[in-house]
Amino acid sequence: MEPVQSVELIADHGIVGDSSFGRKKRQILIVSRAVLEEHALLPGEMRENIVVDGLDVDALEAAVLLTIGTATIEIIGPCDPCGRLDEIRDGLQEQLENKRGVLARAITDGAISIGDSITQISPK
Repeated sequence: MEPVQSVELIADHGIVGDSSFGRKKRQILIVSRAVLEEHALLPGEMRENIVVDGLDVDALEAAVLLTIGTATIEIIGPCDPCGRLDEIRDGLQEQLENKRGVLARAITDGAISIGDSITQISPK
C-alpha cells in the first residue's frame, strides 16, 4: 500500500489500480485516523484505502451514502478484523473488534483527494 494524493473511482468497480477493483461489494475500506492513532498504526498498514478525520466510520450503517470529493460511495457494512492484523502486532485483531472500519462500494465515477470533505447524503 502506497499513499497517494488522489484516487479515481469507477462506479460498480471501485478504485482504479486497487487490488479490489472489480469486486461487487468489498471495493473500498474506510478507516478513522483516530483508530490508527489509538493503536499506533501508520496509514495503509491495515490495508485501508481511505483514512478519514472527524467521522466515526464504525458507526456508519449499511446503505448510507457518502459523497467524498466528486465520488459517491455506499457503505456495505463493518469490516471484521482478520488474523492478518496479528501479523502486524500480536493481539491487534482482538483490539480492533468493532473498530476495523467499514467496507464500501463506488456508486458513481469520481475522484477523491486528500483533504476532500465528506457529506452524508442518505439516509438523513
